[in-house]
Amino acid sequence: MLDAVPFAATALVLLAAPGPTNALLATAGASAGRRALPLVATVAAGYILAVGALLLLAGPALANRPMMIGALKLTAAAWLFWTALSLWRGGAKCFDINGPVRAKTVFVTTLLNPKSLVIAFGLMPPIAAGSATMIGHLAAIVALAIASGSIWIAGGAGLARAGATPYVAKATAVTLGMFGVFLMGSAMS
Repeated sequence: MLDAVPFAATALVLLAAPGPTNALLATAGASAGRRALPLVATVAAGYILAVGALLLLAGPALANRPMMIGALKLTAAAWLFWTALSLWRGGAKCFDINGPVRAKTVFVTTLLNPKSLVIAFGLMPPIAAGSATMIGHLAAIVALAIASGSIWIAGGAGLARAGATPYVAKATAVTLGMFGVFLMGSAMS
């Protein structure tokens, strides 16, 4: 458990780091600009649901079953590969607001994002620490997810303005594929 300031700083670095959700947000920013901003609420909801489920439901079960953690990682890797393939094959369609970067895709990717595991089991206070502390930390996760997600969307929009739009979906697909390979490797070890 971390105190408030170290918790917020660590969580911000973690949430702002490149990853599957942020790659999708950058792609959405490149395709839709400001219209992609509602996706940050989807990201915040995904992290809250994932962290809450991990803390309250999965934590006790996962503590004694390391194979379940491997299965979660393989599930996340499969989702990342499927999303990467959709982006790779989507081409110009990715830059239509109705393309593969939809709220559903961002939400499921956030739910399966390994960052949720780190937040739940590395940063959050134990459940017994008290609900006020827990609620405060969850509120900080929401605020930080919204802030970092907005930055990634703005970055994607900046890439579009710079003329890099044709490369964003392919780069995101490769990034998601690399995260998938990493997850598969860590699940197998």
